[in-house]
Amino acid sequence: VKNVLKELELWDTIQGNRLFIEWEELVGENLAKYIVPVKFIEENGELWLGAKDPIWRTQLFNIRESLISSLNEKLNDAVIKKIRIVDVFE
Repeated sequence: VKNVLKELELWDTIQGNRLFIEWEELVGENLAKYIVPVKFIEENGELWLGAKDPIWRTQLFNIRESLISSLNEKLNDAVIKKIRIVDVFE
């Protein structure tokens, strides 16, 4: 199935949607309270994450590489290549 979806260029779209749908399960309840997915750009594997305050923005900056590895492992594919951090205001 995965190969068919890749041939149809749908695999990255599905994986990107999973980031939004399964965010809390992928990163854990604590991190999900402060960091939210904003946008996923399939073409270059860039995931935009919003930090709800400056402290979490700094934390996210410090863990971004390990977060990429962890998310790709949980998604069973290396779809995320880069994380861009943006501010989110509630």
